[in-house]
Amino acid sequence: MSGGTGNLMFLLVLWVLAALGTITFRSLSGQRESGLVWAYMANLWLLHWPAAFIYTLPWYSRIEYPTVHAGFVQTVFGIFAFGVGAALIAPTVVKILEPPGADKADAAGVRPDALLPRTYLLVGIVSYAILGPLLGNIPTISALAVAATQLIIVGICLRCWHGWFTRNRWLFYSALLVTALVPFATVLGQGFLGYGAAAVITVLCFTGSFIKPRWKVAVAAVFVAYLGFSGYVTYMRDRGEIRRVVWGGESVTNRFTSVLGTVKKTELFDPNNPEHLARIDARLNQNLLVGASVQMLESGARDFAKGETVLQALISLVPRALWPDKPVYAGSPGIVTKYTGISFAEFTSVGIGQVMEFYVNFGTAGVIVGFLILGALVGMFDTWAAQRLWVGDWMQFAVWFLAGIGFIQAGGSLVEVVSTVGAGMLAAVLVNRHLVPMIHRWRADAAAVPTSFPTQGFDRGA
Repeated sequence: MSGGTGNLMFLLVLWVLAALGTITFRSLSGQRESGLVWAYMANLWLLHWPAAFIYTLPWYSRIEYPTVHAGFVQTVFGIFAFGVGAALIAPTVVKILEPPGADKADAAGVRPDALLPRTYLLVGIVSYAILGPLLGNIPTISALAVAATQLIIVGICLRCWHGWFTRNRWLFYSALLVTALVPFATVLGQGFLGYGAAAVITVLCFTGSFIKPRWKVAVAAVFVAYLGFSGYVTYMRDRGEIRRVVWGGESVTNRFTSVLGTVKKTELFDPNNPEHLARIDARLNQNLLVGASVQMLESGARDFAKGETVLQALISLVPRALWPDKPVYAGSPGIVTKYTGISFAEFTSVGIGQVMEFYVNFGTAGVIVGFLILGALVGMFDTWAAQRLWVGDWMQFAVWFLAGIGFIQAGGSLVEVVSTVGAGMLAAVLVNRHLVPMIHRWRADAAAVPTSFPTQGFDRGA
């Protein structure tokens, strides 16, 4: 192994130690967790770690090694700073601040409603299948409809929670089965695997946050990761044909036939297969973009953005209904091209990611400070959601968790992250105040689940 690849391997180990340290310190702090911190780190890992690792393999081409190395260095700074924010700053802030409405809810003696998960699932499915496409051109309303689709994830998570702590195996495992089908739904409906994969990661991290012992979670994570990479390399093999069918407006039957054909020819991920590694390198190597931006800015070919995109992210919180000409839009291919010099095909989706965006604004200092703040925010939302969950206040859990899901876009722009967090919080509040009571009036037989849950679930009997 050359000195260069040895150095990259050392950075890869540091990255893993930082992530494990974050999980350990948060656990030792006694904070409740809902998996949001885990989910963010998992998404960040997926976009940076595997692709960097394959550049240490002697049978894989290392032509882009200097650029990948430069990008991964910034990612290591990012994960360490994120860990400090999530494991040290967030618990301190949570001890000082109570989430809005917590005292009132505790005093009221909230009893969780067993129908609420199904209600969230229904609202999320309707938003995804009907409201999103129907209201897609209406400012602000469309953003709320898109945010409301994430209630599918909230509903699944609550069903997992309910099933685990009431020892209802059917409820728990059926919820996980539905989770496994989400990527197929996003591929059939949109031609994209990423949205569905992010949903699976969120649900599994939520579930892993309360399952004991943790070694079972670790074993399951390795197994799921292998299945995920197998699904990914297979999808990338046939992605062109799948999108031709989906984007071409063909019938659901033809779409299903196309996807089913891909599933039947699934390739198990083989790290010795250069084609499999190339597919990971092609779409899961955010280090290449970060490294290219580092090289361009260090050369003086471009000036740093000096907070321009951060300001745009803050502006994105203003609803377009109030500011029709707001000069901020989601998406970041233009920014990526500007700071890397890399051009992309017209309809190619390329996210700038937080590592690159913090760097192009203020350099390495921007990465460190940006991830400190990001880690603190994700950690706070994570704990606040978990606190409401454990006392049975599922509706307030939905507010913090749905908003927190917006942070889990490690490959998105700050505009997308901030606007999604804001839209998620508003959507959850509106659904809780208006849609949930209306739906429950139709289902007057709503039942309650116990407010006291065993700490081990049905782990002792399984």
